[in-house]
Amino acid sequence: MFVQKNTGKDIKAYFLTQLNTLYSSTEINILLKQLVCHRMQWEHGVFLSNFAVSSFSESDLLYFNKSIKRLLDKEPIQYIVGETYFYNLPIKCVQNVLIPRPETEELVQWIVDSSNFSEKLIIHDLCTGSGCIGLALKKQNNKHVVFLSDVSEFAVKLSNENEKLNNLDVSILNIDITDKEAFNSFTINSFDIWVSNPPYIPYLEKKNVDDNVLRHEPELALFVGNEDPLVFYKKIAEQGLLYLKRDGYLFFEINPNYLDDLVFYLEKNGYKNVQLNKDIHQKNRMIKAQKL
Repeated sequence: MFVQKNTGKDIKAYFLTQLNTLYSSTEINILLKQLVCHRMQWEHGVFLSNFAVSSFSESDLLYFNKSIKRLLDKEPIQYIVGETYFYNLPIKCVQNVLIPRPETEELVQWIVDSSNFSEKLIIHDLCTGSGCIGLALKKQNNKHVVFLSDVSEFAVKLSNENEKLNNLDVSILNIDITDKEAFNSFTINSFDIWVSNPPYIPYLEKKNVDDNVLRHEPELALFVGNEDPLVFYKKIAEQGLLYLKRDGYLFFEINPNYLDDLVFYLEKNGYKNVQLNKDIHQKNRMIKAQKL
């Protein structure tokens, strides 16, 4: 076996030895805790009291060894353990669907803080991915009628799994937002909120993306053509003019590099009260606008 003993102390030493070229000691301790808690189904407090004095089986040790190899390949921990938490919801993660980000939680919080969120609203989460945005909004107010949609069949399947995991009732659809006919089943002027975190990184910015993201997360959910980086925002805004109620809201997560162009487009094409919001890194990351 790759460790002399099967104790928590020996496993921790092995993690530090194997991963110290890629991760700081703090990062390694966090990864170790996530893997152990996932494998052993331990809560945080149980890990703190049990790990150092526990002995682990050979199958546990093999799991940790395989996980180290995946971490050395820069695979995100969310894919290794198959889950993450988003806005206090457990969310399953698979490699063909984008991992939910903390910045996107702030987009959810902005919507929750809206003055009319306590009312019964009809909401559509477009380019939903794992379903995290729409499910979080439904969890915060079960009165809402929530639709999730994505072009990816992997995303639709995962959204269904996350709906069941969280015991929430939403409608999940396979929709290509570039196809106008895909929206025909909806009622004109019926939605209160459309929210989306669409692909917004043009391929010319690919060199700025972390290697672990490039190698393991789906291009379909990340990148957009260089010729029109705002194409998905425009398609959503165009359909929003038909399907949002008067004064209904668009909420977007955005690429700060194209902020001015997006504001200009929205203000020239049927939207008012365009507002920006910064993320935890003080970047302009969110925008909302109302239909005229």
